Amino acid sequence: MIPLDKQELQTIVILKRVPEFKQFIDILNKSLNALSLKNATVNDEILVRWNQGRIQELLDITKQIKSADEELHSVSKEARKYVV
Repeated sequence: MIPLDKQELQTIVILKRVPEFKQFIDILNKSLNALSLKNATVNDEILVRWNQGRIQELLDITKQIKSADEELHSVSKEARKYVV
């Protein structure tokens, strides 16, 4: 995943307070779990690899959402070092 800038991180932090966004995160997690279970029974190697890529993307997205607060704090703290 690409690194997010301060404004993008702020947007995620704000969205995390919205109940509908929390439902969206639940949907992502359910999709991730379902895809992981489904992929465990797939015999086609190409499909397994393709599913692994999808799983990794979902993991990356959910990780960025979960860590947005800490990343925003880190970005803000780093920016304060350069303020005179």
